[in-house]
Amino acid sequence: MGGTGSSVSPSLKQATLSAKAQLRRLAQNRVRVQLTDDCWSEIRPLSIDKVGTYYRDIYRLSHQESNINAKSGGGGGGSPSVTRLIFDISLSENAIKQIEIKSPVSVRNRLGCRVQCRVEAVAAAAAEMGSVRRLGPLIVEIDVDREVCIPIKYLPCQLWFRPVDLVEASGEAEFTHTPLALARINQPGQVEYFQLDCRLSSAKSGGGGGGGGNFQFFARVKRHNFQMKRGQSAKSRQSFLALPGHLVTVEPAFTLYN
Repeated sequence: MGGTGSSVSPSLKQATLSAKAQLRRLAQNRVRVQLTDDCWSEIRPLSIDKVGTYYRDIYRLSHQESNINAKSGGGGGGSPSVTRLIFDISLSENAIKQIEIKSPVSVRNRLGCRVQCRVEAVAAAAAEMGSVRRLGPLIVEIDVDREVCIPIKYLPCQLWFRPVDLVEASGEAEFTHTPLALARINQPGQVEYFQLDCRLSSAKSGGGGGGGGNFQFFARVKRHNFQMKRGQSAKSRQSFLALPGHLVTVEPAFTLYN
C-alpha cells in the first residue's frame, strides 16, 4: 500500500500531454494567404516550421467557369492558367520568422544605370483573364542593383528593356528591338544569355558622331528550380514547362572583375 511507485498524478499527465500538443501545433504552424483579387484561387496553407524557399500554385478563375467547362479557346486546353508564388521564409536575428511572398518572375538591374522594363502580357493569357482590352503595357523603372517583381496578372509575359541616364553624348535609348521571350527557358535551373540591342537617338550635343548608334547589353535568364511531380501526364508536363518562373538579370556587355 505504501510502496514507492513511479506513478504520475492524472493532472500532471494531462498537463504534460497538453504541453506536447502545443509544441506540435507550434512546430506545424501554418499560414493561410488569400489574394485580394477575386480572379485567383485560394492558396494552399503553408507550413512555416522550417526556413527556406517554397512554392504554391495558384489558378486564374476569372474567365467564367462555363468557358473552362466548355474547354473554349485561348490555348489553355480548357483549364485555368496556373502561376506559382514564391515564399521565402527566413529567421531574423531576434528569432522572428519573416515571410516574403514574391512573383515568380523578377528583373534585377546590374547595368550600372537605371533601366526601364516594358511588360506585356502574352495575348492568350490576357484573353483568358477576359482583360485583353484593359491590360495595357506596364513600364517598370528599376534602379541600379535593385530587383523588381513582375505583377502576376501579367504572367506569362514578354519583356523589353532600355537604359536611362546614359551620358548625354550617347543620346536617348529606345526599347530593345525584340522582346525577351521567357518561355524558351523551361528546364529547372536552366541559365541562358541573350544579347540585347537598343537604338540610340541622335546626340543632343550634335557632332562628334556619338549618337544614332546601338547600345548593346545582355540579359541573363535563370529558370527557378521548379520540380515536377513524378508520374505526371504529357499534358501536365507541358503545362509545367510553360509555368512562369524566371530571374532576369540585366548586365553590361563587358565587365571587369578584380
